[in-house]
Amino acid sequence: MKKEKMIAFSFSLFLGIITWFTLATSVRKGLPLLDASIFEYFGYAMSHGQRMYLDLFDHKGPVIFLINYLGYSIGASLGIKILYIASLIVFFYIGYYISRLFTGIRNSFVVLIITFIILESFFEGGWGLEGYILPCLAYSLYIFIKYFLTDKVKGYEIVLTGFSFAVVLFTKANMIGMWLVFSLLISIKLIYQREVISLLKHIGLFIIGSIVFILPLCCYLLFQGSLEEMFYQSIVMNFIYSKESSELSVREILKWYMDQANYLQINFIIVIAIITGWKRYGMKTLIYTITFLFCLILALISKRTYLHYLLVLIPLFIPYISVTINKLINKDASKYFLLLLVGLLGIYWGSLSDIKNKVDNRYNDLSLNEKEVANYISAHTDKQDKIYTHRLNGIIYLYSDRLSSTKFFFVPSLKDETPIIDDFKTSIEKVPPKYIVFDSKWDYGRLTDSFIKEYIIKNYQLEKQIDTMKIYKDIRSNT
Repeated sequence: MKKEKMIAFSFSLFLGIITWFTLATSVRKGLPLLDASIFEYFGYAMSHGQRMYLDLFDHKGPVIFLINYLGYSIGASLGIKILYIASLIVFFYIGYYISRLFTGIRNSFVVLIITFIILESFFEGGWGLEGYILPCLAYSLYIFIKYFLTDKVKGYEIVLTGFSFAVVLFTKANMIGMWLVFSLLISIKLIYQREVISLLKHIGLFIIGSIVFILPLCCYLLFQGSLEEMFYQSIVMNFIYSKESSELSVREILKWYMDQANYLQINFIIVIAIITGWKRYGMKTLIYTITFLFCLILALISKRTYLHYLLVLIPLFIPYISVTINKLINKDASKYFLLLLVGLLGIYWGSLSDIKNKVDNRYNDLSLNEKEVANYISAHTDKQDKIYTHRLNGIIYLYSDRLSSTKFFFVPSLKDETPIIDDFKTSIEKVPPKYIVFDSKWDYGRLTDSFIKEYIIKNYQLEKQIDTMKIYKDIRSNT
């Protein structure tokens, strides 16, 4: 058993190391205008005394703030990268044991390889919030499946499942579908079996696990005065964001998902697993598939075609992959193992080529213009001066080592900005930035765009232009 754990960990570490080399060398160079630079700015700003939600507006849950704050405190951008890779290593390790519930040791390593390929296809450069909470999703799934297969669960496992639920809930609430379905099923099962005492014990342990995370978090937020803002921004604003009409219809977003899944053979694997699993697991196969579909609906609820939204489904793919691989490589078919590996190489050749390209291009710097802008601002401001960059995420703040003058250091992706426009105006006018960077490329003609352009005309003068980015200086500034 110890030997198997060591081998499983070593292989998970190996996959984590490969993932490291598929990431860009840094968020700033490789992902300058994606969410990753926003998250890194969370860590940078909080390490300089700014408070989540009060000084940093975002509709994400508090967990992503705290993770990036922790990572930045450990080792700036490198610390964040280490935390991300560590999360994936833990996920692979737990994923191995999910697979072991359905197949043997050798086959489970094949399952992990396929899981790694799917992860690389979905994570859009990495550093996204979904990657950090994959261990919580995988661990809870492992406990739920083990319970339904063996009817056994330990007290500490329920506590950790409750803790994992709380972490995911306070990261992004639409990722909790698995807990909702399985908790309901377990409750129905125990009530039907008249095991009310066991049900109450399970509920109590689950709540204890959740409280272990939620209580210190809420105390921390209450202490810094941002508890109310956390609920408003992460729940109310997130609901507004999710409910905004998308350009895609339900049919179109489902087609988009099917295209991604078909490219990676996921739908084929699921069909084979359902057919095979039905013979062995019966109704449990149908229940699991309903759970998967519910989680899929929640992942796609905003109808936005972001591949990283699909990362939360990867733990749920593992049982399907495991059952399918177990069917293809059983004890009597061991001699065909090498042939299967060659077949998988052919099936995933395109995906493996994409992974190789990521490794080859990891040193590419996609932020040359942003870096030039940041260098100019850094040279013409003091450390205590505040700036504002419109719709450029966190990249210029990070390069220039300057804080934003407003909590809206980036503008949330809302088509109708009515809910935030008054607060946005007040925030800008209360602390006028010494410099404003406006990129016409990201002018959507929305409320915040119109206000910033008018504000610039009244109070700022153009000092320098780099590509489509214009650097404006406050004419009321003495220096």
